[in-house]
Amino acid sequence: MICKYGALYRNKNQIPKSNKSPHLASFFNYKERAVAIKLKDLSDYRDYFKETFDRRVAMFFDLVHRKLISKKEILTHLKYICERHVVLYENKYYVQKRGIPQGLNISAIISSFYYATLEEKYLGFLRKETPGEANLLMRLTDDYLFVTTDMNKAILVIKRLLQCAKDNNFEINEEKVKTNFPVGLMNGKILKMNSDQEVLSKA
Repeated sequence: MICKYGALYRNKNQIPKSNKSPHLASFFNYKERAVAIKLKDLSDYRDYFKETFDRRVAMFFDLVHRKLISKKEILTHLKYICERHVVLYENKYYVQKRGIPQGLNISAIISSFYYATLEEKYLGFLRKETPGEANLLMRLTDDYLFVTTDMNKAILVIKRLLQCAKDNNFEINEEKVKTNFPVGLMNGKILKMNSDQEVLSKA
């Protein structure tokens, strides 16, 4: 369900010191937002009307507009965004063939769904809890942080991510892969940095 909300807030236009009364609308700005959730309190409005909260005067409205959107409609729009995005470059128009449009709010969501699917396939084993062991996997866009009490599992995560990249035709910048234990990467393979073969052999 899509809901519409509005915000009316004072702009920076000064009231002139003259006998002529300007139109009241010239001193206010109005914006609308369409969101997929129902805003319940002021903190919710703050998230969707951030630019209005530095104003001294602001009014928020529930426009009582509700629109149901089917799964088919959502997928149709997503497919259009992914397959028919047009880019203007040096006065020429090009249809983007690879990747998703940068800058669109929906792009980050599409990317997150894509990564989540790969994570479930290649890193799903991390869901299984082991007594006495702690694991934490976090991702921001395409940057990962993995914290664990088991070094073998850390190496296994690296191996799985390398395999994921190979299977899905993308590359991992090996120079950006950092660990707090002696192991390195080269050409998509894990290299031993010291004589600690037991740790690597268990991975």
